[in-house]
Amino acid sequence: MIRNTFLIAIILFSLCSCKSEKPDRYTKNCAEIDLLRKGMVYYENGEWEKWESQYTDSAKIYQNTWLDHTTPAETRKKHEALLANFSSYGFEREDLSMERIINDKGKMWVNSWGLWRGTLNHNNQTIEIPIHLTVEFVDGKIVQEIGLWDTAPLKEALDNLDYAAK
Repeated sequence: MIRNTFLIAIILFSLCSCKSEKPDRYTKNCAEIDLLRKGMVYYENGEWEKWESQYTDSAKIYQNTWLDHTTPAETRKKHEALLANFSSYGFEREDLSMERIINDKGKMWVNSWGLWRGTLNHNNQTIEIPIHLTVEFVDGKIVQEIGLWDTAPLKEALDNLDYAAK
């Protein structure tokens, strides 16, 4: 009897101590967050080949819309053209927040909230824009990115430059 109880206890202990191979549905520390942080550094340093290499060939990037997307190559060109107006730009690290979630459909997303700051070449005006990114990862690559931010401060500053140049 004691032997059977001991055997059952060992079996139950073994079954209960088995760890699930599924990743946590929510975390603030993971490889995908590290990849997104690297991507921000590539963006800030103008390392566009490295930045673009984080995306799959078929990745869709939505910026302030859910209707129209661009490819990583198209987005890169837009970034390069816009950032030519700035002597410095980047993300504030102090209040940068990132989390990875796995939704009910099993899709893996990294959400990021941060402050982008840039200084215009022409007049040294500093522009600050809160930004939210949500990025879907599959096998360590970005397959979809949605970025939402208020473009008004940037548009106003660039319009003022155009007006001053006339």
